[in-house]
Amino acid sequence: MLRVAWFFVVSARRRLLFALGGWFLGGWRYSRHVLAVVTTLALVSVRPRFWPSTARNIFARQILQIGVGSILFILILGGLVGAVAVVQAAGWAQGILQVQLLNPLLVVVVARELGPLFANLIVFSKDGTSTTSEVGLMKLSGEIRLLEAQGIDPLTYFLLPKMCGAAVASFCLTILFIGVAFLAGFFVGTAIGHINVSLEHFFSDTLRSLELVDWVVLVIKSMVPAAIQSVICATHGLQISSPAGLAGATRLAASRSLAAVFTVSTITSLVAYG
Repeated sequence: MLRVAWFFVVSARRRLLFALGGWFLGGWRYSRHVLAVVTTLALVSVRPRFWPSTARNIFARQILQIGVGSILFILILGGLVGAVAVVQAAGWAQGILQVQLLNPLLVVVVARELGPLFANLIVFSKDGTSTTSEVGLMKLSGEIRLLEAQGIDPLTYFLLPKMCGAAVASFCLTILFIGVAFLAGFFVGTAIGHINVSLEHFFSDTLRSLELVDWVVLVIKSMVPAAIQSVICATHGLQISSPAGLAGATRLAASRSLAAVFTVSTITSLVAYG
C-alpha cells in the first residue's frame, strides 16, 4: 500500500511539474512572439513608406478615440489622485507640510507609478477588446485575406498605426495626468494650509525632483505597455477562426493585456530603482 501511495504521489508531482513547465515555456514563447512583433513594428514605424494615407488616417482616429476622448476623465482622475495624495501626506506630517518632502512623494506616487498605470488602463478600456473584435471580424469577413492577396501586410497596414497611436495617446495622457495631479495637489495643499509657497516655486521644486531615470521610466511605462497590449489584442483577433471563438479570444486578450501592463511596470521599476 505504501508503494502504491508513493507511486501516486510521485506521479502527481511529475504531472504538476510538467504542467508548470509547459505553462512557463508557453508563456515564454508567446512573450517572445509579442515582443518580436512590437520591435519589428517599432523599427518600421520610422520609414515613411509604411505610412500611406490610410495608415495616417487610422493613426489620427486612434489619437482622437483614445487621447482626446479621454481628456475629461483623465483630468478628473488626476485631480482626485493629486488631492488625495496631498491630504494623506498632510495627515502623516505634523504642522506645515514641507515642500521638500511633498515633491519626492508626488514624484514617486504620481509620476513613477500611478500616472503611467492609469493611462495604460484607460488605453486598454478604450481600445483593448475593441481591437480584438475589429481584427477578428476583419478576418471572418475575408478582409485580411483580401489584403494579403493584394500583397499588403495586415500588420503594417492596420496594426502599425493602431500601436503607434495607442503609445502616443498613452504618453500624452500620462503627462496630462501628472500635470493635473501636481496642480490639484498644490491647490488642495494651499487650501488646507499645508503648502505656503508659490505655484512657480512648487512646480520648479517638483521638476527638480525628477531625475533623468524618472523621465526614461516615464516614457517606457507609458508607451511600451500600450504598444504591447495593442499587439496582443490584434494577434488574438487574427487567430479567430469562427464567430464562436470571438468571445473567448477577447477575454484571453484582455487578461493577457492587463498582465502585460503590470508586468512591464513592475520589471521597469525593479530595473530602474531596485
